[in-house]
Amino acid sequence: MATKKSATKSKPAAPAKKAAPKKTAAPKPAPAPKKAAKKVAPAKPAAKAPAKAAPKAAPKAAPAKKPTGGVFVRFERYSPNSHRVDLVGSFNGWELGKHKLAKDENGVWAIQVRLAPGTYEYKYVYDGQHYEPDPSQEQVANAFGSANNLLIVT
Repeated sequence: MATKKSATKSKPAAPAKKAAPKKTAAPKPAPAPKKAAKKVAPAKPAAKAPAKAAPKAAPKAAPAKKPTGGVFVRFERYSPNSHRVDLVGSFNGWELGKHKLAKDENGVWAIQVRLAPGTYEYKYVYDGQHYEPDPSQEQVANAFGSANNLLIVT
């Protein structure tokens, strides 16, 4: 007797499913230490300054006008022992320090001043104390009982 083999096919075995990794809760990191919050004052709105008109530029003082015309006049005096010699006169308001003379190596004090045409009176002042006219130049009497030098510029 012959036996029959069954024609059943066997299914290949299904691949085994990989087991899903088990999810485990990761340890939570320790919370960061909290910094003490700085206390900040609430912002205050800036106070508005009252509206002001733009300041007007102050007018610039005009520079002292030097005579544009006229001529240079040289003043000089020999005074080797003086420490300072000034020229004062009607052209500078008789003010010390406006026209200081320079001394050369021979003891001659000199300065050049530009003067517009006109008539002027002047004197030399030695060491800030002694007012004297130049005896070699023309002189006129003044209101103080002494004399000034006279200069006419044309």
